Amino acid sequence: MRFRSICFALIVHLLHSTLAIGAPFEINRTNPEDTKQCAAYSYRYNSSCICNPGYIQSTDGSCQYVRKLKSEEARYQSSSFTDIAFDQCSKEETQILTNSIGYAKEVVKKLIAYATYYAETDQQSENVATTGHLNESIDTLRCIDERLSTMNHACHVNGLSCGDRVIAYVNWRFGNTVNWCDFGTDRFSLQGGESLAGTVANLIHEVSHKCGTFDSHRVVAKSVRDEDSIPWSLIAASYESWALYGFCYPNEKSPAFCNARDTYPKWMSGNGADLKIPMIITESSAAKANMRQTRYKKLVDSGHFSEEYYQFLMRD
Repeated sequence: MRFRSICFALIVHLLHSTLAIGAPFEINRTNPEDTKQCAAYSYRYNSSCICNPGYIQSTDGSCQYVRKLKSEEARYQSSSFTDIAFDQCSKEETQILTNSIGYAKEVVKKLIAYATYYAETDQQSENVATTGHLNESIDTLRCIDERLSTMNHACHVNGLSCGDRVIAYVNWRFGNTVNWCDFGTDRFSLQGGESLAGTVANLIHEVSHKCGTFDSHRVVAKSVRDEDSIPWSLIAASYESWALYGFCYPNEKSPAFCNARDTYPKWMSGNGADLKIPMIITESSAAKANMRQTRYKKLVDSGHFSEEYYQFLMRD
């Protein structure tokens, strides 16, 4: 059965990879980290300098990270993805998911910039092993980008697939919906007031299943590797790891080589930072912040907190 499932997933992967060939991403022939002529917190995609995922380009051309955005100021609004339906999702949950989708597409674009660059340069070296799985992952990334724009979302899902602490799932054979379990919906609602990075990575993981990837039942590490005879390019956790920590792949002769013990990936947000996505201030998160501020202020008035400590706790 496992062999049959693997064969079926390979067929699904090849089918969706073929469908994704037309995705609007060209091969990047410039080192993404060649940013001497670019602003800080950016990467190169051929001749273009692009701000890292989660950053915005200001009027002076610099890339700025805004830690908090009000709902109405969020980069992605309900009109951003008109082909996507949200079932049983509140207005706030829809807002968080919409921004997670948009930022996930930004992450995928940066990953394609890295993957296509190393696929080209490593293949041109006589001393480097085959990059077949890297090319396979590029097709998967293109498929993920396409699916992100079309897959529907359901919130507060219950059922057999929503076991203990299951965040989300997709039916990798049928349907076109990311199902967010009760635990997962509550989790991303809370994280929306802190950072959307985890939700973005979870989303990329789940959508990758519609492009032929497997769950390998392992912790998402700061590396990618084969497991149980399944190549890393067909493991969903590889793309989740890339989203959270940055690009690398198991080719020991490539500058982009990584493994958990020795070297680590190219960080997604630059300057040694993991993926950073702005928090969305919804009505619920704003109410919680006001309650926290009131509680802390009472502790200052009662002498339990100093004013300096209060300011420290309330800092942005």
